Amino acid sequence: MAEDVQFVMDSMVPALRDFVKYGLFKEYEVKSLINKRREFEYLLRRMSVRKSDYLLYLTYEFNLNKLFTLRLSHLQTPLPP
Repeated sequence: MAEDVQFVMDSMVPALRDFVKYGLFKEYEVKSLINKRREFEYLLRRMSVRKSDYLLYLTYEFNLNKLFTLRLSHLQTPLPP
């Protein structure tokens, strides 16, 4: 289980570094985001997963996406492709 979670977390690293690099999120925000996602990933991999676990994770990611979109719209310099 831990290897699966670590694999998912490792796959997020390039995007998270870009968030900091381009000023969309601060370093402490990314650390918080990583911790929250790790918690959710462990919840989804336990033996007794509940629908509410999925809903909480989806709600968190949806709100994070809204924040990302808002900050992206206020960004002064365009991001490279």
